[in-house]
Amino acid sequence: SAHQAWTNLINEFSRRLEISGDRSDWMQSLAHAKIRRAESAVHLGLADEAAHDYRNAISDLQRTWALADADEFFRVNLATAENNLGRLWSRGDSEQRQAAIELFKRSIATYQQLLSESATPDILRRLAQTHIAMSDTIGTSDADQDAGVQKRHHLDNANLAYEILADQDLLTGVDRLDWATVLVTINQMDPDADNHAAVAGLIGKIDVDKLTAAQKARFRQFQDSGAQ
Repeated sequence: SAHQAWTNLINEFSRRLEISGDRSDWMQSLAHAKIRRAESAVHLGLADEAAHDYRNAISDLQRTWALADADEFFRVNLATAENNLGRLWSRGDSEQRQAAIELFKRSIATYQQLLSESATPDILRRLAQTHIAMSDTIGTSDADQDAGVQKRHHLDNANLAYEILADQDLLTGVDRLDWATVLVTINQMDPDADNHAAVAGLIGKIDVDKLTAAQKARFRQFQDSGAQ
C-alpha cells in the first residue's frame, strides 16, 4: 500500500541520517515522506497518526532550515505540513482550533512570500485553499466581535485568488467547486451579495468524472440546492 511504501522510505532515510548525521537534503526528503504518509493515513481514517507525522515533518523541516537555505520546495513542504495539520486540528476542541488558526497564519504567510518571488498557479491555489480553511475554522471557533470580519477577509482573499486563476484560464474542476463554496458563503454572510449566477456558471463547467467521491458529494449538494 501507499502507506507502507512511505513507511519504508521513512525508515530508509531515518537509517541514513542515523549513520551519516544531519544532511539537509535527506532531512527534507524524510519530512516530505512523512507528509505523504500522513496524507495516506488521513485517507485510511488514522487522524491521530496523521497528526503525529505532520508534527514530526514540521519539526524536521524547521531543523533543516537551520542547516541550509530554504528553497521553494522546502517552504512549500513546510506550509503544506502546517496547512494539513491545521485542517486536522480545526475539527477538534477550542484549543486545537486555535492552534489550527496559528498554523494557517504561518502557512498563508509562507505562500504569500513565495508568490512575491514566483507567482505560480499551484502556490496561488494553495493560498486560496488555506484562506478557505482559515475562514471555516474561524466560523467554528469561539466567536468574538470581529470573527465575522476576519472570516469575510479570508473569503475575499480566496475569491481574489480564484479570480486571478480564472483570468488566466487556469481553473480546475476542484477550483470551481471551491470557488462556488466561497461565493455561497459570502452570499450567506452578506444580504447585498448576489453571486447566484456566478455559482451556477462555475458548477455548470465542472467535469464531474474528474472529481473524487467526496467532491462529487459536494457537487450534488449544489445541484440539489438549485445552483445549476
